[in-house]
Amino acid sequence: MKYIFQHQSDVLNRLVEWTWKDERAIHWKTYKPKITDVKILTELNRDEKKLVIAELHKQIMDREHPPKNNKSKIRVL
Repeated sequence: MKYIFQHQSDVLNRLVEWTWKDERAIHWKTYKPKITDVKILTELNRDEKKLVIAELHKQIMDREHPPKNNKSKIRVL
């Protein structure tokens, strides 16, 4: 089964279709994708693809693997 996703790009101001190069990744919750794991299906030039892949990868990482907040730790004095 092929999974195709849509992303509204803020950089290009248009809808872009994409998928994972390794489609098994969709089933792994702990999977941390690399920027090279994203495959753009919409026909774009090389520079546009680079911009959209970077934008999409950042959004995925921010949502699925947010940076840890050290302020939430309780300090004992």
